[in-house]
Amino acid sequence: MTSRTDRLAKFFDFVLSGKRPVATVDNFTLLLEAIFEKKNHAACVERIVASPAARNAIHAGVRFNTKPDFLNRHTALFLQYLSDPSIKTLCNGQHLRDIVEVMIEPRTLWNAFMKAFQANALTEPAVQAFTWLVIECLTHASANEADMVDDAQTVVSSGSLLKSTSPETRAYGHKLKLVLELKASNTFIEKSDYVPGGRHDNDHVDFRQIAIYPTNDESCSVEKPFYRRADEILQLPIEKRVAGHLDNQFRLLREDMLSDIREELQAVKGRKKRRTVTTLKGLSVKEIFNGTERRMTPCGLVITCLQGLEALKARDKEGRKAFLKNDRGYLRHQSFGCLLRGKEIVSFATVDRQIDYLLEDEPKIVLRIIGDDAVRKTLSYFKLYSDLMFLFVDTAVFAYEPILKRLQEKAELPLAEDLLNYQRDSEISSSNIIEERLIKDLDHGVRTLQDVLTSEKPINLDSSQMQAFVSGLTQKELESRSSAL
Repeated sequence: MTSRTDRLAKFFDFVLSGKRPVATVDNFTLLLEAIFEKKNHAACVERIVASPAARNAIHAGVRFNTKPDFLNRHTALFLQYLSDPSIKTLCNGQHLRDIVEVMIEPRTLWNAFMKAFQANALTEPAVQAFTWLVIECLTHASANEADMVDDAQTVVSSGSLLKSTSPETRAYGHKLKLVLELKASNTFIEKSDYVPGGRHDNDHVDFRQIAIYPTNDESCSVEKPFYRRADEILQLPIEKRVAGHLDNQFRLLREDMLSDIREELQAVKGRKKRRTVTTLKGLSVKEIFNGTERRMTPCGLVITCLQGLEALKARDKEGRKAFLKNDRGYLRHQSFGCLLRGKEIVSFATVDRQIDYLLEDEPKIVLRIIGDDAVRKTLSYFKLYSDLMFLFVDTAVFAYEPILKRLQEKAELPLAEDLLNYQRDSEISSSNIIEERLIKDLDHGVRTLQDVLTSEKPINLDSSQMQAFVSGLTQKELESRSSAL
């Protein structure tokens, strides 16, 4: 007796060969089930596109039933199947464009999804599938219809995508918003899957709008962050090269900083093992600390912990004082970490090591929340929830943050002409620091630097060493000489 998988495979082959027409909604549902059994998405779609009978079956089938229940249970699943990245690699995306066009022209299915979306009748997976479809349609070179753009704007303007509790839905919302912005600016969308912006709420085209520290959506994102290779920077028009270089340096350096943070957060979410680190649990805010009358400091939250400060609670006041004095690495001042609720990032903070609070009968820790918006969010979470925790992250953010901020402030780049527009065998700009007379002497046979540097001992250089020395002083490319061979 044949299995259901075998029967579905046979039905799929019959449809592709034209031997089995898809004339009812039950036939179409069976065809979708047969498609979902195909684990190789790209190969399956390639066979469908190559079969006129299969294309006709898809075209008719998606229109048999356009009620929200059917869209949620069947059509949306087919869109999710088509969203597999391997399909877009076929014929430079042409196969995907062909099958999408079969589904949306005429606009019966599109209009049904729009109506269901506006009526809040779509499930979360169906919303994601529909948003993916909208993005694909807008990024097609031929998709310039005003009504399609208007519908996409309606989807974004509703706000439901970016307010969703699902990180995946929010990611689709950010990407759709970016695509609309690019179309509004008449920017040609060549590679919509790899452009700056649109991956999450902290991914922007302008790197100066990117917050230094990651957001919760950013930490949940699995998409590759945007950055360019050095040769791609050099291929930019000369007038855009400095801006592109600064943008790329910021993104690369920030990714370097985020790697440690991301590793710790992935461990919390159970994706990776990690070393044991201090975690404070059962947090509650007691007061605000902003220093003393003699020495004011940035505001911090004074917090008690049910778990995590056992090393202090096990000692009396004198024992704590000695312990904190001898072990300055314990709750180190300005150590970095993040407040979490479950797997959600609430905010990032640094420790303000206030000894007086740590010596109290109930030891307290002072946290300085990073960012004004983060402070508001943190206070609201402390008011609403009692299960927040603070995770210490062993990342030297103090070494990265000032450089990242400076890169965002810079508009010019010293030596840009030499660094970003250098042509092989061209002359590097010369330096005016060293006297020209001295350089001429060095460049015409002088082999000792004792007189030049007024050193006690002789410093003798061979011709190659002298050539390198002069080149370093002048930043001028020297012509090769036979004596250096």
